[in-house]
Amino acid sequence: MYLRTPRRYTAKGTRRGCGSLINLRWLWLYITVPVLLIPLLIVWNMRGEISPKIAESIGNIHFQINPPTPTATLSPSGYAERLRNALEAGQMNSAIEAYRGLAEVFPNDPDIHATLAQLIILRGAYAGDATQPLLDDASKAGQSAINANPESAEGWITQAMVLDWSGKARAALPYALRAKDLDDKNPMVLAVMAEVYHDLQKEDEALKLVDQAIEAAKAASPVKRAALVHAHYVKALILTNTSNNGDDAIHEYEEAWRVGISDPPDLTIPLGYVASQLSLIYMNRNQTDRAIELVTKAIERDKQDPLLQYRMGYIYFNRGDPNKARTYVGTCHDLDPNQPRCIRLLGILFFRDQNYRQAAEMFQELVTQGSKNPDDYLNAGLSYYSSNQCGSAIRVLQAGFALATDPKDQAAFENALRQCGASAGVQIETPAPTQAATEAPTAVGPKGKATPTRRG
Repeated sequence: MYLRTPRRYTAKGTRRGCGSLINLRWLWLYITVPVLLIPLLIVWNMRGEISPKIAESIGNIHFQINPPTPTATLSPSGYAERLRNALEAGQMNSAIEAYRGLAEVFPNDPDIHATLAQLIILRGAYAGDATQPLLDDASKAGQSAINANPESAEGWITQAMVLDWSGKARAALPYALRAKDLDDKNPMVLAVMAEVYHDLQKEDEALKLVDQAIEAAKAASPVKRAALVHAHYVKALILTNTSNNGDDAIHEYEEAWRVGISDPPDLTIPLGYVASQLSLIYMNRNQTDRAIELVTKAIERDKQDPLLQYRMGYIYFNRGDPNKARTYVGTCHDLDPNQPRCIRLLGILFFRDQNYRQAAEMFQELVTQGSKNPDDYLNAGLSYYSSNQCGSAIRVLQAGFALATDPKDQAAFENALRQCGASAGVQIETPAPTQAATEAPTAVGPKGKATPTRRG
């Protein structure tokens, strides 16, 4: 047997063993090389004539390189000047930004961080409904004050204030106690501790501490005016709950205001929270002109405080002047589009003008923010119903019904749902109908901190 050797095949039309003179696979190279080489040889031979012209052309080309713009950093004196100018102009938002700059320049100065945190919280949370970003901003500054110097009482007591004004009195107490351990004679420490105990309903301890705070602030040289203002404010809160004589609390509020505006001027002391509370008391005592005068002076000190604009609008709203009320509340909304109280009062003003669609937009903003106030949902539903949007009305009314605990509030939701042919799906006791119940729906009015009654 023989192994069969495979047959070898050659390309058709070629003969094995005879190579071609020109391989077509390299034809492109044979063509390209002369095309490139001939011009290069010509240029090389004429280099003497061409070189000067090329050099002249290159010389006429201008290259412009823009380096990155460095971030402008002010000197400490620059920030101090910016702060002074902002305070004198009543531009407290700008003043806060200047404090932020100083805090970056002096990261280990607890006083700067503490002042920044106190300005944020005392300006932004005194009317309630403070937004979470504002509370977070104040808390961050307060923690920075602690980190700047953990052995200073300023940071600890400032963080206690922030937590207490955020509705977390129990969480604030350890910070206040730590501050007292570090400096038990500090009047601001004593005043904030008194406020924490007041919010924990320990009025006897609170009253003793606040009296100590007032004495310590007056005894200091110079007088600790910011602490003294806050101590009088806290004492007014305590006396509101403990004194049978309402004039006692008013006297403390007025004393806080008097200390704050006394000479020499100290524009770093926030007074909006004092003016807001005191003006509400004047308004409830039918001293509206006095309330307007007080808030006007407070706005001159702090033109960028949205809550002062709200308070003035609220005063005019209760006085029966919706046009002026709308002007101030509109300014409040411009300064802080997310401020719930401004949104709420704007919605009520739109509703009473029968501008139901804009009213619905305002109340819907509150619903979107996650409001826990049933009135916001009821007003949103009434606004949607009045603008022929029953689908949206049913949605917010059913959501609001889940928040309502008072039988009268639940009945109001049920009545509103019936207008759109719906129901809350829960059996409730409906109060006897009155003449008002058969009239056109009316938005629920705002509730002030000192006036917890509903206003139709």
